[in-house]
Amino acid sequence: MPYTTDEVIEGVYTEVYYDNIENYSLFYNVGSNICKEQKASASYIRSIAGIGYSKAMKLIKEFQKNNVIGNYIEKIKSYEVLISLNEFKNKFKGDLYGL
Repeated sequence: MPYTTDEVIEGVYTEVYYDNIENYSLFYNVGSNICKEQKASASYIRSIAGIGYSKAMKLIKEFQKNNVIGNYIEKIKSYEVLISLNEFKNKFKGDLYGL
C-alpha cells in the first residue's frame, strides 16, 4: 500500500503519495481555475508535472491499481495538480515529515 499523508502547508491542502515507481508524487489543491476547462489526460498531467508521457501513464495506472486516488479525472477537475517532490520542496520549503 502506498504511503499517504495529509498536511496543510501555507493554506494549501496537500496529499502525498508514494508512487512505487521512482519517487514521491504530490497532488495539491492550487485554489484556482487552472484545470476547470482542461481534460484530464496523460499529456495534460505531463505538461503540469513536467514529466514524460510514459511516466505520466505509469503514475495513472499505479494510482488506479492501488485505489490511491480513486478517479483521477475527478481529482484533476477539482483542481488537484501533479507536481514533483523537488518542485514541492522548492515552493513550500516544508519538512514533509522527513521525506
